Amino acid sequence: MVRIMKAHKSPHGGAVRITIPAKVAYDLPAFQKSLGIVVEKLGCVECGSMFDCTFFTVRDFVINEALEISSVAEVDPTPEPAREIVVNLPLKVSSNIGLLQQAVARIADQINHSECTSGFDITFRNVCEFLFDEQGMIRD
Repeated sequence: MVRIMKAHKSPHGGAVRITIPAKVAYDLPAFQKSLGIVVEKLGCVECGSMFDCTFFTVRDFVINEALEISSVAEVDPTPEPAREIVVNLPLKVSSNIGLLQQAVARIADQINHSECTSGFDITFRNVCEFLFDEQGMIRD
């Protein structure tokens, strides 16, 4: 189960927390598919709708009397990332699900786990950078 919680909402995006099971975090194709599920829930199947998203791997569990384990239903509203990767994305990447999924694959390669995200909490941040010249015009 992928649980999506909006930390705050603004007309131009905001912070979104997504809690995923280890089975998704440790399976790169499943994690990439979860990205599509999240952006669809946020309102656009092609992009992240300018939301900063953090994917947390479930770390809170309960074991019952029969020694069966399940994840805790309630999620800490402000969890501390255990091992965090922060990805700053230009809008051209964050607004294209295909490029976002490619970015995840490249991150997995960089951490030497080409098939998973290795249990890292991953934050995707939209970054808008503008360079102005002396006349107040935006430069490319």
